[in-house]
Amino acid sequence: EGPRLVGAPADAPGGPGAAARAEAARRLVVPIPWRPLWQEAGNAEELARQEGEAFLEWRRSLADAEERHGVVMTPYERNLDFWRQLWRCVDRCDLLVQIVDGRDPDFYRSRDLERYVRTRFPSKRLLLLMNKSDFLSAPHRRRWAAHFADLGVDVVFFSA
Repeated sequence: EGPRLVGAPADAPGGPGAAARAEAARRLVVPIPWRPLWQEAGNAEELARQEGEAFLEWRRSLADAEERHGVVMTPYERNLDFWRQLWRCVDRCDLLVQIVDGRDPDFYRSRDLERYVRTRFPSKRLLLLMNKSDFLSAPHRRRWAAHFADLGVDVVFFSA
């Protein structure tokens, strides 16, 4: 699972089924590319090759999802160097903070990033920072806090 960065095709803004297509696009969850596991016997060139292959496979899966679900995805950082930077940041950090829009945090939250960190780095902490929390009422913030607590996700409310 991951960010839902998709939308209904631009050439079909209305007409029959437009609302259903838009809702289907909203429910579609896009995975992140996972860095291949390092092999002790490997070298830097082999790791770079494996990263490139994993990235291309991820890109193919995005194209397949677009075709299968009839949606159009944003460019969503289709640059391998971006993902290499993220992988290295995750490798080196003790705490990973996801900043999401408090008006719709489930839309922006990357569950697959959380799963990647929990699977590969179980000792690292995860934190969800809900920005624009001033747009939420106190009862609404309490409901979100309870929702994420039930999921085992630490959350902090913030307004920039």
